[in-house]
Amino acid sequence: MNILMIRWKSICEPDILEAFRNLRHKVDVWEHEIEDPDYDAAVPVRLAETLLNNNYDFVFTVDYFPIVARVCNTVKVRYVSWSVDCPVIQYFSKTLSLPYNRVFLFDYAMYEEFLEQNPDNIFYLPLGASITHNDEVISSITEEDVKRFSCDVSFIGSTYSEKCKFNQIEQLSPYVKGYADAMIHSQLLVYGCNFLEAAMSEEFLSRFQSEVGIGSINEDYNNNMRSFVAQLYLGEKVTEQERLSLLKRLSEKFPVTMYTQSDTSAIPKVINKGAAESRIEMPKIFHLSSINLNMTSKTIRTGLPQRFWDVLGAGGFLLSNYQAELPEFLEPGVDLETYGSFEECEQKIAYYLSHEEERIHIARNGYEKVKSMYTYEHRIEQMLSMLR
Repeated sequence: MNILMIRWKSICEPDILEAFRNLRHKVDVWEHEIEDPDYDAAVPVRLAETLLNNNYDFVFTVDYFPIVARVCNTVKVRYVSWSVDCPVIQYFSKTLSLPYNRVFLFDYAMYEEFLEQNPDNIFYLPLGASITHNDEVISSITEEDVKRFSCDVSFIGSTYSEKCKFNQIEQLSPYVKGYADAMIHSQLLVYGCNFLEAAMSEEFLSRFQSEVGIGSINEDYNNNMRSFVAQLYLGEKVTEQERLSLLKRLSEKFPVTMYTQSDTSAIPKVINKGAAESRIEMPKIFHLSSINLNMTSKTIRTGLPQRFWDVLGAGGFLLSNYQAELPEFLEPGVDLETYGSFEECEQKIAYYLSHEEERIHIARNGYEKVKSMYTYEHRIEQMLSMLR
């Protein structure tokens, strides 16, 4: 197929681009960067001219750009997007219903939420791993890499403290704050079921919206305030609290290495090594860490995040919180390990640090399963099959 890919510097783009080309599809990368996903004035004429002067089967982006959807609908070229993040506010755009859209969502709860906006053109497609790239990186590991990246427990990611919108709220009434705190605390105790939206009463939602000053986004968006509050405010706060609390607890009993740009002063026993470069350093870290910890953002309600596939695809041992979609693809205790509470996470770290052969065997199982079934090439073949 002949594809035009529009990039915005997502760390997933190089691997997806490589997968398309490995499958012998011709992919041109658009030379312009989109500055505003909704209203970038430079995009319509440039993109329309590019599409009218070439014979592309579809335009492709990681995540969704309303401005691209408008242009593709006008010139009648299919626009294929694949979500890798959640939440992405642009999925609430009314342009989601345009007929030339082909929207692929990795989180099934997200798929169910948006399906009615465009029933024939919204699809469920989980994410995958770049085995070809990872194998190349792993084969290049040096003795210096082994010294630098080997560790007992590692976590790559943000604490969410610096980007949590809930933390930016100046003041809430006792009722609203107490209600929010109760939901946040309750969700912290439950894995495999996200109930934040369902737990909000209409009174709480109305008062929270009023006290925080949340207005409508703009007239081109469907303003689902219940979803906005649950994902953009409460979900991010639950994620922050889980990461800070669990990392603090674990670091008091095990050597925990963290790669992040977040402020970790609240968890002083964590070994903060700063940010990790995504293409080369991260696969090495995943491969050389005895245990890779994954704490899925609570804004990803049922799906498996990209980090999940990155670790397994680099041959790393993965210990992750339980997600509802996990049993559809992988078997806990065989391909990876999961936890359903802080206590269980701590117990499994202690167990697998002292059972090296079993840990290595599980990591190998996870890698082989991903390699045989869940690479980006497998996923793109599924995507193209659905497009046909």
